[in-house]
Amino acid sequence: MDIGKFSVLDFSRTEFYCELNLYAKQFDGININLTNATFNQKLSFHRSIINCEMLFKEACFESNLIFTEAKFNDVVNLDKAKFKGKAQFRGTKFNRAILTETNFENKADFSNAIFNEKAYFTNAVFEADTDFSSATFADEAKFFNADFKGTAIFENIKFKKEADFKTDSNLTFGKDAKFKNTIFLDNAYFNNRVFEDFADFHEADFKKVACFYSVTFKKPVNFSSIIFNGALNFVNAKTDFTYKELKELIETQIKCDKSIDNIKRTNDFRDGFRLMKYNLNNKGNALDASLFHHLELYCKELELEFTLENTKDKNSEKSKEVKPADETKGSPKDKNRIEILLDLITLKLYRNISDHHTNLLRIINFMVLTIAAYGLCFYIFDIFLLETIIANPKALVFSIILCYIAGLIVYMNLDIKQSAVAVIATLICVFYGIS
Repeated sequence: MDIGKFSVLDFSRTEFYCELNLYAKQFDGININLTNATFNQKLSFHRSIINCEMLFKEACFESNLIFTEAKFNDVVNLDKAKFKGKAQFRGTKFNRAILTETNFENKADFSNAIFNEKAYFTNAVFEADTDFSSATFADEAKFFNADFKGTAIFENIKFKKEADFKTDSNLTFGKDAKFKNTIFLDNAYFNNRVFEDFADFHEADFKKVACFYSVTFKKPVNFSSIIFNGALNFVNAKTDFTYKELKELIETQIKCDKSIDNIKRTNDFRDGFRLMKYNLNNKGNALDASLFHHLELYCKELELEFTLENTKDKNSEKSKEVKPADETKGSPKDKNRIEILLDLITLKLYRNISDHHTNLLRIINFMVLTIAAYGLCFYIFDIFLLETIIANPKALVFSIILCYIAGLIVYMNLDIKQSAVAVIATLICVFYGIS
């Protein structure tokens, strides 16, 4: 039976136990009604052309759905549909797509898809990974209150009209959120979003408004080479990740991709934080710009740390090699390791005592500890050391120098936890040496 010749196809509330393969078919009727239908086996419309309205409202797909390279010239309505298998819309062309409150329990692939009119993904739930890479949105893209629990890939996309990723209930990007090389030709909104994992906006281009109002980044975010041509709203936004989390992310990325250089990757993050600081300062938002100032110093500290590690590895390799005399003479002089070491110690101390002047409580804590440590030194000096100095001054001087060196070594080689015990122990050593 050639079902493509029927003007109306009504399979509402039908349950299909067999595989339904409609490969390269053309439907020219009025509508195809599959409302509340259940598909227990695979359903395929691969390379089909649908010139009529197609209704999948509240349909249930127990197995895979294949719409790859299909072409919808009318409305396709998947409102409240449930996808338990993989949903493949790779290279599909949509006229108007309605996927409100749709539930994707498995991977959803919309890569290279084309949305010629409005695309509605309002209140959709993506339980697994979602891929919209290289898709084109010619009209508004509505992802309001969409919940991305897996990795969300929006790389190399062109949003020609408004892109709405807002939420009024603090919904998350549960895993990596990738917006690399994405172009927003109109306004882009991410209000109240929570990025639980790594967020990548590398080389993203915002032509108009870029709104990150009340956004929370719980893990590091890459804003390297980002472009803001219009207004930037970063009011009430938070960056909750720490120096340790940033370092762990860079080291993980290096392990996954051996071609990545640790210093170059660190500088990518640093460039992104610098750009955000610059743009926020230009908008007169110095307070939010300070959020990225201390992140920029995190990257500088990591750069110095990686530089010391790299130079140590290079020196050990060079010591094993035997070079000709003329080649050795022409080699450039290495950067002074002592200067790098001192800069690194300064930044580590600066981070631990004040988080680069962004943590008032830590500054007050350090001031109180400084006064207490200084008073303790005088107390120890007055009660215990005064007689020892007179009796054996050389031994005392030697112990002071030893304690001072020990304090520097602790700051240099250990990743000191931001706890009062660790800070007190180190500061006592340092101030004891100074006093």
